[in-house]
Amino acid sequence: NKNKLHINRSGLFINKNEIFEDERSIEIIYKLLNNEYLTNSELNDYFSSNGLNLNHINREKNKFIDNLNIKLSSYLDQDFIKREKDEYDKRMIIFKINKDLFKEQS
Repeated sequence: NKNKLHINRSGLFINKNEIFEDERSIEIIYKLLNNEYLTNSELNDYFSSNGLNLNHINREKNKFIDNLNIKLSSYLDQDFIKREKDEYDKRMIIFKINKDLFKEQS
């Protein structure tokens, strides 16, 4: 796959084309890049606001990840963000970003 991603504080790019620039997406991608994985509750923190119940927050988070993967699927031949079961507690879901898709940062 020749398409490589590049991120900076202003947006996410594939080759030189900006894919998106919204602040929350960039923040979540940076967090995923700088950690081995994020837990469901760590990701939910980006979607919680007063009065929303956990089911709604989970739905918003899942919709966000699905939309991100769909938006990038036309450029990439694999998922950008993957859901996996935690190896120590199979009841827990963790989220990982595919770091191989990124250009080496110079």
